[in-house]
Amino acid sequence: MNQKYRLSPSIIASYFKHRCDRQYRWDSVEQRDRGRTGIGWNVPQSPRFHSRPGIALLMSAGDAFEVERLEQLQRDYGPDQVYHMGFDRDEHGRRTVRPLPLPDLAAVLRRPSPPRFAAQIFVDLEETPDHALHFLARFGLDPALVRVGTARPDLLEIIPTAGGPSRLRVWDFKASQAARHEHFIQVAFYTFLLEEALHAVGLDDAYAVDTEWGVIYARGGPDAFELPPYRLAIDEFLRFRATPLLLTPATEAHYHVNLGCPMCQYNDSCRAEADAGRDLSRVAYMTSESKRRLVRAGFRTHRELAQLAEDEPRWEQLRAAGHDLSVNLGRYVAVSRALDDGRPRPLHGLSLTVPAWESVRVILSAEQDPVTNTCFALGLKTIEWDSGETADGRLPTCLLYTSPSPRDRTRSRMPSSA
Repeated sequence: MNQKYRLSPSIIASYFKHRCDRQYRWDSVEQRDRGRTGIGWNVPQSPRFHSRPGIALLMSAGDAFEVERLEQLQRDYGPDQVYHMGFDRDEHGRRTVRPLPLPDLAAVLRRPSPPRFAAQIFVDLEETPDHALHFLARFGLDPALVRVGTARPDLLEIIPTAGGPSRLRVWDFKASQAARHEHFIQVAFYTFLLEEALHAVGLDDAYAVDTEWGVIYARGGPDAFELPPYRLAIDEFLRFRATPLLLTPATEAHYHVNLGCPMCQYNDSCRAEADAGRDLSRVAYMTSESKRRLVRAGFRTHRELAQLAEDEPRWEQLRAAGHDLSVNLGRYVAVSRALDDGRPRPLHGLSLTVPAWESVRVILSAEQDPVTNTCFALGLKTIEWDSGETADGRLPTCLLYTSPSPRDRTRSRMPSSA
């Protein structure tokens, strides 16, 4: 039974975004191994289709954004300066860039005058097992436990250097409005893979991966950033954190249902588990790190936390365990008691979203796209609270302003009954 965990750029980037041990542990298991004795025991199969509404549309928008940016680079630098293998088109007309295998990239780089850019590099170190082993050994990872997954950096910029090897700078296209932390992590991991890939094709004398700068091309334009901090973070994670997380039994990997979970494929199962087991995730606004500390202290459910009394020695010990608990432990205990017996508890303060009172007749509402982080709809409503009518006697109306694209500066205006 040759089961191995998969090490991939997207899985690592997702961990740095969500800091969810469970997601990292489960995502690292191949579909064929899930539910089977071994590393996949108690790891659920991924849904065949995306369970969250709109995910497929967002992925399609991301592919379209990449194609548009690639064509823009061709217009800016010339068609012969952006090398790619062409486009594939599905039955819905959706275009994607074909992958450029590593041997084909090597042929392009060996040209007397290589282009400025090469797109969609397909890196599979497992095709050259010695190099996969060398890559894993660099971070102290066990090749009997982990295999190197494939990667597809979106773009390489080829930068000639006087008197030395040319540099290969990694670009990645992201359809979000601006570059984010996890995007930087993903590019940094690509640089590690490409360093080994250059050895695999024998080009490490003629080329060097740029380990100082990377580029995220988001909707706001190209964003160059410094790589060393992110490479250091990945190095530390792979050396000291990755293996212990993978060796944790699947059911024991830490999880915490919170506002960042709805886009995750495991959200429904995690939420059902939390509800069924009275998990601490059900305590509103509790942080994941506070839950970790409470679990270490022996509190695994909100029913157990509800029994904590303020005069117990553990109360001050928990408050000293971290800033969030020092401020909010009393709130968490009160909420736990309310969950246990159904009786409201005063929290002696305001919640994060509900004010103590309001007296307004103009209400603004906004809808946000969590991927692009842009506002795509804005509603405006006027209300006369005493009669339910507006000041001129008409019923309340709402004007909805929508922008079809964050890049489109024109807005359509349409009435709404909201």
